[in-house]
Amino acid sequence: MSSKNQDFDALASAGMADMVAQVAARMKQAISDMRQRHKLREEIAELKRTGGLNPLLADMGLSRGDVEAFIAGHPESPRLLRAMAERLQVDYDHIKDAAIIVELQRTCAVCSARGRCRTWLRSGETDGHRDFCPNSERFDKIRGHETDS
Repeated sequence: MSSKNQDFDALASAGMADMVAQVAARMKQAISDMRQRHKLREEIAELKRTGGLNPLLADMGLSRGDVEAFIAGHPESPRLLRAMAERLQVDYDHIKDAAIIVELQRTCAVCSARGRCRTWLRSGETDGHRDFCPNSERFDKIRGHETDS
C-alpha cells in the first residue's frame, strides 16, 4: 500500500473516530435527558395528586396546557437558551432584570422550535434566529441595552 493511501486511511479513521465519539456523546445526553423527563413527569403527577401543581404553574406563568411542552423541553431548554444567548453575544449571567430572565426561561421552556434551534446553533450562523426564536426580540432588546451602557 502506498504512503498516500496510508495517510488517507489514517485521516479517514481519525474522522470516523471523531464522528463515533460525537454520536456516542449525543446518545448519552439523549438518554440522560429522557431519564430526567421521566422523573419530571413523575414529580408533576405527584404535584397534581397533592394539589400543588396549579400554584406552581401560576408561579411559573404556565398553564396546564403548557405542561407537556414543558416536559418535552426538559432539560434541554436551559442549555439551548444559554447557547442562544452566547451565540447572540448576550451575557446571560449579567441580565439584571429578573422578570426578563423568567420570561426568557418560560418562553424557551415551552418553545416548539427546539429542533430548528438546535440545527441553527450547530450551523455556526449568527443570523436567522429571528425566523424561529420567540425570544429573538428580547435578545435584541437586551443587546441594545448592553451596548447603551
